[in-house]
Amino acid sequence: MVETSRVAEIDFRSGVPLPLITAFAVYRREIS
Repeated sequence: MVETSRVAEIDFRSGVPLPLITAFAVYRREIS
């Protein structure tokens, strides 16, 4: 959970679209 948030924050700063981050976070949650 913490890792996902940290990665999403870094990706957001890098300029990755928010929807992509959300999809990635949901994807990891489903795997867990």
